[in-house]
Amino acid sequence: RDITWLALYFENHLDWCKLVDKETKEVMRKVGGNYKKGFEELVWYADVVDSKSHVAWIPERRQWQHTIDGKLVFLREAEDESGGPFCEAGWRMAASFAVGLKTPIPPPIYARPTVVHTQTFGPFKTGPPGKFVDVG
Repeated sequence: RDITWLALYFENHLDWCKLVDKETKEVMRKVGGNYKKGFEELVWYADVVDSKSHVAWIPERRQWQHTIDGKLVFLREAEDESGGPFCEAGWRMAASFAVGLKTPIPPPIYARPTVVHTQTFGPFKTGPPGKFVDVG
């Protein structure tokens, strides 16, 4: 499995996105997207130019923490770092961050990205369109 990427997305975001204010939507925009593993062992950085968003394991607190612009936004308690940040449950908004928002944000899904491999065969010479060709 490829663990160099981390995909963050909000489940059913269209339902509650209409209810949030402009400031909250801006935070959501900064949170979601793809994150690439950094040189550090347990840190993923947002794959956007000039982004200051990252997800990291903090061993002193035994937490996965998601920070934006140096502010803790979401966190997840864990026994150790072995499972990585990939989890649909357990993430919650940091209380210190929720104070400044008018509308609370549900935590995103922290998932491994889906990798699709495609392969093209051909070109095939089967004759003019609409005409059957005897291949056997």
